[in-house]
Amino acid sequence: MTRLVWDGLPDAVRRRVAGRIGSEIVHEAPAVGGFSPGMASVLTGADGRSAFVKAVSAEQNSYSPELYRREAALHAGLPRGLPAPALMWSFDYEDWSVLAFAPVHGAVPPLPWKRAHLLAVLDTVRGLTTPDPDSPLPGVDELFREELTGWRSLAAAEAVAGTHRPTGTPGFVAEDPWLRRHLDRLIRLEESWEDAARGHGLLHADLRADNVLLTEAEDRPSAVTGSSEGGVVLVDWAYACRGATVFDLVYLLLGAVEAGGCRPEDVLSAGSGLLRKDEHDAAAVLLAAFTGWFTWLKTLPPVPGLPALRPFQSRMAAAGRSCLTASGVIH
Repeated sequence: MTRLVWDGLPDAVRRRVAGRIGSEIVHEAPAVGGFSPGMASVLTGADGRSAFVKAVSAEQNSYSPELYRREAALHAGLPRGLPAPALMWSFDYEDWSVLAFAPVHGAVPPLPWKRAHLLAVLDTVRGLTTPDPDSPLPGVDELFREELTGWRSLAAAEAVAGTHRPTGTPGFVAEDPWLRRHLDRLIRLEESWEDAARGHGLLHADLRADNVLLTEAEDRPSAVTGSSEGGVVLVDWAYACRGATVFDLVYLLLGAVEAGGCRPEDVLSAGSGLLRKDEHDAAAVLLAAFTGWFTWLKTLPPVPGLPALRPFQSRMAAAGRSCLTASGVIH
């Protein structure tokens, strides 16, 4: 996917961004990865000040500006000491939404994942500060209640397809022997995901390699609170919520199977060192729920402005199926 760059922003948006940074923009370092069609770059002004700026319009994707506004609002509820860049400012102009964060001098993990990097991110997730009880962050069950219903959605679509199949209705359950054998079991697992995910911890809820930065001690900016040592910084907190840490752990590991560097059989293996023994039951439920979600999403029409999204979801569905089979959750 080709991202928008600084020169592609409307003049009025560019003037406002340069005014917030404090001087004419003289250098741009675009980010890599992600699905947004908007600009995502570290911008440096003539006076040396810089910011990581994200900008997107409704014309590029109708949902993205709202997601940016949500991210800006949620930052106020994130706890202190979080390994995340500070939100510097944000604004809307016409159909554009713009966010600016303190720049982090790091790099996304190289893929396939290295075990040391994966373990470092897992440790960071387990160490996230619990949100204040008065924080406005939603519960993960509230945030994803309408999303993690993939196996049930497939079953309902298949029931419709049994009599007639409207254009675009996914009706491939009957054509998939694995799904025919296991759909009832997968639905039972999926139905209990809210109990498995409910909790009081802080969740990122969108942990992929492109939302992780690995830093060195000397490059870790003061705007990133927490340890002064090099390590892990998590970015893009648009889905921040409360819940059980295992939700983030399983989502991250599923992505590591998709991207390479984690074997399907290791996700729930007691000997892999990736999850604790007391996390395995909940992890199996969440693995089934995530796999159903991605299996359903891959059947839907392409999302305007996000051409890489459906192929990614298809790969995540395949990775989830491999994990469920290799771990013995489904056999």
